[in-house]
Amino acid sequence: QTSSEIVRTMLRMSEVTTASGAPYTQPLSSNEIFRSLPAGYNISKQVLDQYLTLLADDPFVGKSGDSGGGMYTVSI
Repeated sequence: QTSSEIVRTMLRMSEVTTASGAPYTQPLSSNEIFRSLPAGYNISKQVLDQYLTLLADDPFVGKSGDSGGGMYTVSI
């Protein structure tokens, strides 16, 4: 459930910044993702980073850099 909420948050964040025909979302920093998680979703930044590391092993989520705590994209 946590990983799906993280990906859902990433997709919601990228709705306005990613072109409709793009193969990937614009890169999002883990700091931005952490701040954008739903209110009351109580996971620490450290736990989020662990989930993002695991998700980046999946072909659906990619890591595209290290700035901002790590930059991540979603394949769409």
